[in-house]
This record gives sequence, structure tokens and C-alpha cells, in this order.
Amino acid sequence: MIQARRRSQSARKEAASQGFTLVELLITVVILGLLSGIALPRYTNSIRSARQKDVAGQISNIAATIAAYRQEFSTNPEGWTDISKISPVPTNNDAPATGI
Repeated sequence: MIQARRRSQSARKEAASQGFTLVELLITVVILGLLSGIALPRYTNSIRSARQKDVAGQISNIAATIAAYRQEFSTNPEGWTDISKISPVPTNNDAPATGI
């Protein structure tokens, strides 16, 4: 009888140690929510900053190309075709516009 009781107690302990409690799961979900709440805005800000730097570089290249056109032809370019005589102009007309 004592051995049967010990076996049933050890079986309950093994069954109880096989899973997570509701409190443990809730704490994990809260911690993950806090971490994602901190990380997601930083990620979107870094993406936005990288895009702004890329656009600033493209604008700088276009301005330098316009200056080179003025120096070469002594007039202002009338469009992209005139600018492309000096340097290839990278355009991204096929890409969809994004709000970020």
C-alpha cells in the first residue's frame, strides 16, 4: 500500500513537471510583447533612415550630373534625356510607392 502511494505520488510529480503553467505562459507572452514593442519602432526607424540616406545620395548625384551638363553644354537640361547624355540616370519607375 505504501509503495502504491509512493508510485502514484511520483507519477503525479512527473505529470506535473511535463508542461508549463498558465502563469509562466502569460509572463512569457508579456515579455515578448514588451520586447516587440521596443524593437519594432526601432526597426521601422532604421529602415526609414536608410531610405532617406539613399534618396539624399540619389539627389546629390542628380545635382552633380546637372552641374556637369551645364558645364558641358552651357545651358540647363530640359529633361531626363538631356541629363542622360552626361551620365546614366537611375530611375525606379516600375517600383510601387510605399508609405514608409
